[in-house]
Amino acid sequence: MERRKPHLTNLKECTGCRACGDICPKACISFIEGKDGFAYPTIDYEACIKCYSCEQVCPVICPKKKEKTKPKAYAAWASKEVRKKSASGGVFYALALQVIEDGGYVAGAVFDGYKVKHIITSKVEELERIQGTQYFQSNTSGVYKEIKRLLCEGVKVLFSGTSCQVAALLNYVGKDHKNLVTVDLICFGVPSSLTINAEERIRGKKLKRIISNRDKNHEGGWRNAYFMTCEWDDGTTTVSSPKQSFMLGSFCSGKVMRNSCYHCPYKTLYRQADLTIGDYHCVKGYDE
Repeated sequence: MERRKPHLTNLKECTGCRACGDICPKACISFIEGKDGFAYPTIDYEACIKCYSCEQVCPVICPKKKEKTKPKAYAAWASKEVRKKSASGGVFYALALQVIEDGGYVAGAVFDGYKVKHIITSKVEELERIQGTQYFQSNTSGVYKEIKRLLCEGVKVLFSGTSCQVAALLNYVGKDHKNLVTVDLICFGVPSSLTINAEERIRGKKLKRIISNRDKNHEGGWRNAYFMTCEWDDGTTTVSSPKQSFMLGSFCSGKVMRNSCYHCPYKTLYRQADLTIGDYHCVKGYDE
């Protein structure tokens, strides 16, 4: 009897975590951008050996159960210099710095032009790239595989990402690793890359890179940091509010997110990550 072909989750539920691509022993899973501007996995069944690893690592098909223990909450912030380049009070930077000083590695999202990808680093000077918020979905290809290799060598790793990426990583590494620390964020969802195309048509020029999604160096200040700073192919730089930028404005509207973001199973009090970080700047009664 011929074995069935593996089937990945449908387009409505796929989170785009890319864990299936990392775990495939034949590298027969590629990611193709759909009409909605999001990447989805495609299997080359001619090369597939039907090991079903892709199904087993998928956090949607094989969700990892989380013990429902009420989490503790803390208010924390880093120095002003660190916070100015960060979101969530600069707490991630402080955690990452400690891990690197302990001889470990840090994985997090960075801008690569106007796209976003995950990197793994053991260099303090690289942390500035990971600081802040990158609102577009990050390409994690190769990252889960490298993290598992480091963990198997006994190296401490701090991973920062969305809740679905954390769920994917935990499925990928399999057993619990004492040297792995996971941090997710209170996520609003990831917007379509088509918003970039629309912004370019509106402005009549090509986007070269996104410098910052939440720029605090403007009249909005710390409490209204929703200003996007972009560099364009004509050499100009713009600092735009949500009303001035289609990209940022459409994101803030919540109407251009990945399909799975609208029914996210990870948006709950009981997280799979060790730590969940989010903004606390509107809470009164605290110094700073």
